Amino acid sequence: MSHAENTITVSIISMITSFAMAQETLPPVWELSSNEIPAELQSGNIEKVDGNIALTDGAAFAIPAAAFKNPKNFTVQVTASIIRRLFIRL
Repeated sequence: MSHAENTITVSIISMITSFAMAQETLPPVWELSSNEIPAELQSGNIEKVDGNIALTDGAAFAIPAAAFKNPKNFTVQVTASIIRRLFIRL
C-alpha cells in the first residue's frame, strides 16, 4: 500500500470512529424506563420499579410514534430479562 493510500485509509477509519463515538453519546429520544407509556398504548399489568419494567399477566405495550423522529431510519435497543417467579403456598 502506498503512503497516499495508507493516509487515506487512516483518515477514513478516523472519521468512522469519530462518527461512531458521537453516535454513542446521543441521548435516547424515548426511554421506556423513564418516559411514561400512554394508557392507550398499554394493556395488562405493567409495573415500573427502580428503572425496571415488569410485564405480567399477558401485559403488552407499544412505543409512541413520537419516539421515531425519522421512521425510515432509527435504532431500537432492547435488553430483556425473563424472571420466573415461583410462589409456594404453605
